Amino acid sequence: VAQMMFASLLNSGWWEGLGAVSCLALLIACLCHDLDHRGTNNSYQLATDSPLARLYSTSTLERHHLNQCLLILNLPGNRVLDSLSPVEYGETLNVIEEAILATDLALHFKHLGSMKELAGKGPAGLDWREPRTVKIVRSALMTGSDLGASTKPWKVQKEIVALIAEEFWQQGDLEKVTLSAPSQPLMDRELSEIFPKLQVGFCENVCLPVYDTLAKLSPDLAALKDGVTANRDRWRQIMMSGGILASEDMSSSSEAGSTSSGSEDNECEDKHEDNNSAKIIRNL
Repeated sequence: VAQMMFASLLNSGWWEGLGAVSCLALLIACLCHDLDHRGTNNSYQLATDSPLARLYSTSTLERHHLNQCLLILNLPGNRVLDSLSPVEYGETLNVIEEAILATDLALHFKHLGSMKELAGKGPAGLDWREPRTVKIVRSALMTGSDLGASTKPWKVQKEIVALIAEEFWQQGDLEKVTLSAPSQPLMDRELSEIFPKLQVGFCENVCLPVYDTLAKLSPDLAALKDGVTANRDRWRQIMMSGGILASEDMSSSSEAGSTSSGSEDNECEDKHEDNNSAKIIRNL
């Protein structure tokens, strides 16, 4: 995430307009935006009335990540902001808070209209003296950096998606125990065959609007949109062929698993069964 932010700031040239304080805050936010993540989403925290949900009723995990970030920044040996002036220090913390909260997709969708409005003006609409414009750009950069895996080459994309899918399915397993059923199809490992369809929707409805905005505001960031589009098309191709479990790679994955020793198979049988769909994603 931090690498994506750095590359976006550098290639767009926006680091000059945003200024050193904003850039510092954005990079710190990227490094800290998922600190002490619990492996479940905000909906799960609220549905189970977790201690975090009792502390933070909105943007539950994001506010926890922010709190962890501020704690670390104040520990001896970590006070990297001490050389800033009081004004710069306050501004840095404000941008860190704004940026980490921007990774809550619920807030992103609320601000999407403002992003599209600014994007409609093109690069000429970037007035760095206008606080509202600066805030929109920072939020778009943060969301774009957080979703950066969707822009990567296919080999990297499928690896990261496999990890994310397993995290979702593990939450779904927890929901079956605590809430009787998974909260949505995305969380249900028994519906893993529809995962390519869900990925197409994620690319189109969540990722592409962000990268389309960034590309319209800076042609130098258009490669990010192209990367998402290529991955969307790849997921769509898999979807049209029948989904993960109907892919040719399933048989090759099963054959590879059958060559391992019998003792190893017996010891890890349950684990392999749970992770089979994630392995198939990696083999696509």
